[in-house]
Amino acid sequence: MKIVGVTSEIGRSLAGPPGMPKNWVAAWRKAFTATMNDPPFKEDIAKRKSRLNPMTGVQVTRVVDSIMGLSKSDIAGANKIYQTLLKAK
Repeated sequence: MKIVGVTSEIGRSLAGPPGMPKNWVAAWRKAFTATMNDPPFKEDIAKRKSRLNPMTGVQVTRVVDSIMGLSKSDIAGANKIYQTLLKAK
């Protein structure tokens, strides 16, 4: 269930490549947080009647790490379920 639910937990996320320099990660996270707290940005989201519930980079990393730490058998089981669901009509 953890694998199935992860997409709704993190939603549309941004990700950098493995090994991205830590100073780049810090700058990206700072810019993202500034954007999420920008009053005109928030007003635009409200005007569009959209929802804004951003996670911090640290929160997203924790979620991703929890999935990446699952056993191969758990991942294989989730893959089997996905394949079955994709074939269902």
